[in-house]
Amino acid sequence: MAEGDAAQVEAKLQKSRMEGAALRGNEIELGEVQASIPTNWNEAEALALNDHWNRAPAGLEGRGDDSAPVGDVLELETVALPPSAFGLLLLRASRRRSLLLPLLMVIPIQAAQIAVPCVIIFLYPEYLFTQGRWLVPLSNSKTMLFMKSVGLSLSAVQVADELHEIANAFLVLRKSSISRQSTSMLHWLICWTVTLAQYCTAAVVMIVASHLVLSREKPIDALWITYYVLLALNFDNMVVRFALLIWTMRSPPNFEFPLFPSSTNKDLGQSDFFERRQKVALIYVPLLLCLLLNCMCLGFDVLPITFLRYGFVSNKRPISMVTSSLGLKKGCCPISATWTAGKVTPQTPVNVSVPLLSFDAPEDGVLPEVNWVVWPSMKAMPTSLQIVEGQGDNGVQALLSGRELARPVQMFSWLCEHGYAHDVSKDIYSDLTSRTGHILLYHSKFPYAVDWVIPSFPWLQEAIVYAVARNPLTGALSPEPVSSKVLRASQCSEKCERCNSQGECQKCVEGYVQSDSDQNHCMPCAPNCKMCSRPGSCDERGCKRGFGHIERRCLQCASRSCESCDANATEMAVVEKLPCMKCRAGHGMDGNGTCKLCTVPQCSVCGQPQDCQKCDTGFTPVQDSSGRWSCGSCASHCISCDEAGVDRCDVCQDSFVLYGGQCQACGKHCLRCEKASYCSAGGCVEGYGLQGSQMGFFPSPQCRQCSVANCKKCDSSGDTCDECGDEYGLTSLSECAPCGPGCVSCDDAGSCTQCVVGFVAREGKCKACADDCLHCAEAGPSLCDNASCATGWTAVPEKTAGGLICRPCSDPDCPSCDRGGPGTCDTELRTG
Repeated sequence: MAEGDAAQVEAKLQKSRMEGAALRGNEIELGEVQASIPTNWNEAEALALNDHWNRAPAGLEGRGDDSAPVGDVLELETVALPPSAFGLLLLRASRRRSLLLPLLMVIPIQAAQIAVPCVIIFLYPEYLFTQGRWLVPLSNSKTMLFMKSVGLSLSAVQVADELHEIANAFLVLRKSSISRQSTSMLHWLICWTVTLAQYCTAAVVMIVASHLVLSREKPIDALWITYYVLLALNFDNMVVRFALLIWTMRSPPNFEFPLFPSSTNKDLGQSDFFERRQKVALIYVPLLLCLLLNCMCLGFDVLPITFLRYGFVSNKRPISMVTSSLGLKKGCCPISATWTAGKVTPQTPVNVSVPLLSFDAPEDGVLPEVNWVVWPSMKAMPTSLQIVEGQGDNGVQALLSGRELARPVQMFSWLCEHGYAHDVSKDIYSDLTSRTGHILLYHSKFPYAVDWVIPSFPWLQEAIVYAVARNPLTGALSPEPVSSKVLRASQCSEKCERCNSQGECQKCVEGYVQSDSDQNHCMPCAPNCKMCSRPGSCDERGCKRGFGHIERRCLQCASRSCESCDANATEMAVVEKLPCMKCRAGHGMDGNGTCKLCTVPQCSVCGQPQDCQKCDTGFTPVQDSSGRWSCGSCASHCISCDEAGVDRCDVCQDSFVLYGGQCQACGKHCLRCEKASYCSAGGCVEGYGLQGSQMGFFPSPQCRQCSVANCKKCDSSGDTCDECGDEYGLTSLSECAPCGPGCVSCDDAGSCTQCVVGFVAREGKCKACADDCLHCAEAGPSLCDNASCATGWTAVPEKTAGGLICRPCSDPDCPSCDRGGPGTCDTELRTG
């Protein structure tokens, strides 16, 4: 004790003695009573006891018959706390010492105790949600349930012991020298704050321990959690014991705190009653509440922390994202992300759309919720729960996040509107609705979609949009998130012949194909292959000239003059070279499968080297005196003639006109003409138009190239188009634009003249009808006309749009169920 403090204490003791109190050894005189005090008390504690006694409303003589006789020694009650950080702080406060050192220990220890459960619960979602589902407390294994019961019991015992220690600490705060009347205001506040914090830590550890025990799926894991509880609750005890052991080189004793006696019998009774209530409130109430929480969680099959954070959730009726896990042949359907073509700026918005499948029909009124995040492509994909929390795979806040509400859609219509070719859309839709598949669209699941706009996309980072759906009734999350392609503004990758504005490769150069794992990269086919569907292999008829296809690879043909030598692997042993199946022009095949040159000039087919069966174009067979056939030349630029000769021709080549048995050239780029060096109207080759005057004494029309892309004819003007190529139509500026999906033909772009079945023309474009609807001219897109559903489907009302859509009959063999609805069959009704 400092000299100044010792002097102050001595002065107070002298004053106390003058008031009737005397300190003699381990006893103190309190008026007419001597009180026995612990040997480790110092003068400050004795002084505090005397101050407490002097402030009492009445002396011992007021206790009546039960009071202690004058001259007896009164034994003071003590409370022992095990060595711990907050116990050391209370001990220092009771002796009116500095609290700096224990605070330096208490603050980081309590921070660590509360941080451990928070880190486990908030940064590691696998303790809440794993393998595409919520973790639940109930198990089909009786052994697992038994081990969970044991783990909960052991954890409760450990927590109860900690709560009992804290209850004693509260008793010390009330009845020892740390009480408000016996110590400074600052020390009093610090002690109460630390003790309350320790109590809250024990309560948090108790709830987290229950959660961890109930969430385990292996029997031994439930027992390991009790070891975590022991460490979490006794961490401060272990630290202080270790420090005291190093300091004193002996096992540290418990911290003893003497309690001030009550001045009257009435005070004594009130004190005992309050202590009982305090123990009930601090020990039994939290244990009972935790027990009730666990029972409720077992009854509803939900974990405690999961319930406190997300409410009642389950794994029933989850929403399915349309991912590759569904087994669709065409790999449907990543998130559709598009934006305005042109230069990308930080303010360029991205339009996003994604389909999903729900167990609830639109008429049930349960619309799925979709959460999404934007996350860098170089990092791993976040889990479904992390996306709901707006986080990435490492628990860090995502670049962007949000939540949207889905809407009912027609699946085929959505596919057509989002860039899927008509035949691809049909294949995907067929897989979804197949009775032999596991999806059974419109039988057990129904299509929805969500659309939203990301106003300021982080273009400076190559990022991906991830999305996951949630069932608002059950809280079930999609087992697997769906993602977009990497959104970037870049050029085509190496070996890519054509890519879109997103930098996604759409066509690779010859001999390469898009990688299965990354569609933006082109991988080589098998050696000597020019066309393949998978890297390292080759498709039938995909080998280069002079090579044949066998077992998805290319082998050299036996003869250099061979046109084709594709072989059937099941009918042929493995060879180094393949026998020829067809020879090139001017060659004939011998009995050994090799090709030999025809000896007759200009012969394309010969049975024997000296005997020609068919001559090349511009030649005709001529028989000599020996009976053998050779080839004689027709007139120049002649296709065929009945007899040979320089002025003999029956049919001229394109761009030539027959005149006097000879072929004379038309004008440049002209296919048909009636006079040499000229061209007839409409006679120019595709992509050219007849320009120049065709009237007067000296007409000079010539074929000139059209300047409009995809233009087939431009006779009116070289800067405009008269007729566009296939699948293109004219615009108001006489330019060519695509007719659009679902359109058979169009004269003008944006004005389709004929749509395929299942589409309807609206505003010059073909829009898909409702799924499995044949006609919707009256109802409009995404709906269906009355009695226009396909065989085995029937029309039902669609509440949102106020029209009809198609639903399948429940019986796959039922041709029609229009009269009774999807659950009946018209043939059964007629029979009845």
